[in-house]
Amino acid sequence: MRKQRTGEILVLAATIFCGAVACGQSGGPPADDVTTAEAMSLRRGVCLSSADCPSDQHCTTEDGVCNPPPGCKPGRPCPAICYGTCEPKPVACGPTTCPAGQVCCNASCGICTPPGGVCTQQICQPPPSGGPCATDSDCRTFSDTCTGCDCASLSICEKDPVCPGPGVQCFVDPCGGKQAFCNAGHCDLRAAPVLCPDGACGPQLGIPNTLCPDGTVAGPTGRCLQNPDGTCGWEIISCPDPSICGGGSPCIAPLEWCSLSGRCTDARCLSCCMFGTACTTAADCGGPACVTCPSGATVCSDPICATDPLGQCQFPQPACP
Repeated sequence: MRKQRTGEILVLAATIFCGAVACGQSGGPPADDVTTAEAMSLRRGVCLSSADCPSDQHCTTEDGVCNPPPGCKPGRPCPAICYGTCEPKPVACGPTTCPAGQVCCNASCGICTPPGGVCTQQICQPPPSGGPCATDSDCRTFSDTCTGCDCASLSICEKDPVCPGPGVQCFVDPCGGKQAFCNAGHCDLRAAPVLCPDGACGPQLGIPNTLCPDGTVAGPTGRCLQNPDGTCGWEIISCPDPSICGGGSPCIAPLEWCSLSGRCTDARCLSCCMFGTACTTAADCGGPACVTCPSGATVCSDPICATDPLGQCQFPQPACP
């Protein structure tokens, strides 16, 4: 009887002890709890595809974004999977994208307004896609990975855009397989030309190469390329022409300077430069209006309170260097 009672006491003591220290478990949370909690916190708004996002948002992986998995830390092995974030779906409006909270009012002219707003319904021709140029040598590609995986065609008159943030990671070069060329006086993009088989262009041209003022080399490149009509020919490049970036208007056609607003507006949009700010003195017009020239320089215009039209702020057109 005493042995049986002693055994019961030992079992009870063991039960109490295990309840106090959680037998088979450590005294603190599992080692992975912090990592799991961190990953779940980071996972808010993180997505693999748009199926992971609300109906009014899309996953930035569709824009080429390739972020590491949530909770992945430097020096640790991570799955080779691209993650993005859920962002509001962009509202395309012709050549522009509407800011958040606005809707497209006139896609032809790229005019956005708040919901229920009104705007002109005239038809506008598409604006030029790039800066000024005279030949293909005046244009270049630029891989823009600031907010997405985009390829831009820039003129020699334009500086590389500066990204205020860290940018995104892309699977491949956004400008891979693309070529910048001069299209009716403005830089544009097209598919890169195809190399022709050896011997398709015949003997080399024998034209000497020359050193351009900007340090590039003009003349034959030695590449035999396919022309749009399917024939093959030797590629010859010329020197960039800096004179196309000369002074004058800070606006690129078809944009024109609007003295009432102090900015470049589309001359075909009649309502874009019809209304100014009422004033008694120039102090009522605020600070100067600044604009970036095609060359990349910034020029500013100090406002005046004009008498014609009476009591309207005007910003004289600044001259680019």
